[in-house]
Amino acid sequence: CVGEATEHWRATERCNGSLYWQFNDCWPTCSWSGLDYYKNYKAVQYEAKKFFAPFSLAIEKKKSDVKVVVFNDNIAMQKGVLDVKVETFDGKELFSEQIPVEVEGCSTCVAKQYDVRKFGGKKALKNAVFVATLTCENPQNVAECQPETIRKTMLFGKEKNLKLPKANVTVDVHREGNKAIYTIKSDVFVRKFALFTKQNSPLSDNYFDVLPNETVRISQTMDEGCALEVLKNDFEFKHVAAIEPKSRKFADSFFRFKTLLSTWNLLNYVWYKFFM
Repeated sequence: CVGEATEHWRATERCNGSLYWQFNDCWPTCSWSGLDYYKNYKAVQYEAKKFFAPFSLAIEKKKSDVKVVVFNDNIAMQKGVLDVKVETFDGKELFSEQIPVEVEGCSTCVAKQYDVRKFGGKKALKNAVFVATLTCENPQNVAECQPETIRKTMLFGKEKNLKLPKANVTVDVHREGNKAIYTIKSDVFVRKFALFTKQNSPLSDNYFDVLPNETVRISQTMDEGCALEVLKNDFEFKHVAAIEPKSRKFADSFFRFKTLLSTWNLLNYVWYKFFM
């Protein structure tokens, strides 16, 4: 939600920036921090370099409309290529389009707006993902922190209401100099893949979606003296579809309903539902 809030403010002409709380934790706890108490990167820390990139994009959905917004915080005009596609969780392509973009300096633009009904009915889209990839022209001329490509994905519903597929995910690791290279593959769509290792340095990327039959490579600086055989046995990974619920769906729904009925929660729900 930190990324979505930041992108929302970037898309408005009356906002020139935003900060989020918080960077790190001073004791072990569950919080919104980017780094935990042990200085490990959490999800928001990996995402921040994408939603704060000078030349970036966001996907905004309101009812049946989907907008792809491109940001340019550079003084000069920036060019790029936007690739948009919709595909099912098992890799069947429903729609694809490539759009050249030019964004004036210190501004945003709506690169494209779609009616989701163009991609199929509600039943079909429950098993599909909207993917927008922005490729920056000459990223080295933009900023040192500018990635060459930034990809955003959007599901056509909340994860808890969708049947995310059980994925056959493989992770291979090899060494290139002082870097460990992890190669991730999956036969179906994977939501928020997260890799955990015992190395002390952060990964080049983490907490990302993997598309069907896609190969993703991420790297990590190895600890001094670490052997490759040790490296192959010191990692694990998770993703949304692999998380088992602690309680049955009915028990979870009853608990949520009971929580909603508390006075302040009920008033907040009515206010944001009908008056905001």
